[in-house]
Amino acid sequence: DQSDSTRIVEFAKDAGGKIFYRTPGYPLFLGFIYKIFGINPLAAKYTQLLLLIIIASCLPWLGCNFFGKQGFISGLIASPIYICNYYETAGILLAEPVIAFFLLLIIISYIYFERKDSIYSSVLLGTSMGLGLLVKGILLFIPFLLFIYFAWKYYKARKKKIIVNGAIILSVMILAIMPWSIYASVQSNQLIFLSTQGGVAAMDCNNEYATDGLWHPEWRKDKDHKSYYFYNNDSLQNASPFYRIINFYKSHINLFSVTIKNKIASAYSSFLFFWLMILLLIIESYGVLVKKYFNNQWIIYSFYVVLAIPLLTLTLYLSLLNIDSATKWIYQNMFFMFFVLLIPLLWKVVRRNVFFTIPAIFQITFINFFLMSIIFFGSSRYMGIMDFIFILCAIQYITHLVMKLITNMMLK
Repeated sequence: DQSDSTRIVEFAKDAGGKIFYRTPGYPLFLGFIYKIFGINPLAAKYTQLLLLIIIASCLPWLGCNFFGKQGFISGLIASPIYICNYYETAGILLAEPVIAFFLLLIIISYIYFERKDSIYSSVLLGTSMGLGLLVKGILLFIPFLLFIYFAWKYYKARKKKIIVNGAIILSVMILAIMPWSIYASVQSNQLIFLSTQGGVAAMDCNNEYATDGLWHPEWRKDKDHKSYYFYNNDSLQNASPFYRIINFYKSHINLFSVTIKNKIASAYSSFLFFWLMILLLIIESYGVLVKKYFNNQWIIYSFYVVLAIPLLTLTLYLSLLNIDSATKWIYQNMFFMFFVLLIPLLWKVVRRNVFFTIPAIFQITFINFFLMSIIFFGSSRYMGIMDFIFILCAIQYITHLVMKLITNMMLK
């Protein structure tokens, strides 16, 4: 189509050269498809659709593994919702379906590792993380966060096997990346771990034009006005990109909070199932407080009805709006919703009264993408990679609350 033709012309300028700006996973994926079917973008798009169908088909199994029988039902509901929301993305030659598939592989490998806790399962987890990083560096924090989680488990249990397995996972992950890293470093005469994109991309997302939370490479692409941009006048051209970013915010401290806020807003405001989960969390959090101070079941049920009906009606209203209108509403009210949620949530954390446990690997994934949105830019395109987690958890949350209310009413 026209968009693909434009991209092909753009990329053709670099054809035949060796460029290490991006990770090699997606180009190799396309190369493999084209090797089999010839240079046929349609074949690549159908393959991407197949990957999304595999993700959707695995949601009942994921739900069952993490949440039991209720989770299986939630996964059955989440599967068609996910594929209906994302099947169109398969029609664009972008890496997101492949990244989402490798994120699924990492989660499945983690599940197998938790069950077996063996050398083989450690090797499998390390391999999946290494290959996932070669597809896109956006998964970069998952290994680090996972090792922090292992360290916490070791602190609690003092089992040496945790350290041994962690070392195996790390070693295998590095071995999976090493051939590419050595090749890229030798060919470019500089040390490259995954790609050269990270530092430059971070600067593109943290400059005087990036206060909207999005990607702004003007400082290096606007050749006619180079002197207008901070990075072209900071006298730090040979310094680390991340040092230059720190220096930028030291000089523009007033832009920091605005930029971070808009990064978060632009990253998450368009994910209705994420906000449905937040709304349900608000309902349940305040419900726990009501239960603590009122023993009358009718008062408790009345509270749920009074709070749940308007919040769920709001969610339905947002789902019926076009995505831009819904995104705008959430953007305007997202920090108010976080504030409403904060007090009961802190109370629950202090009292350790957890009503709905999100699996550790899901938490790690969320933190990874949150850090990426803060360091780089708030792209809903990239956050959509983990939307199958949002959808599954939101549906499971609804199932959990409904079953809990039905059970309580039957007991009474």
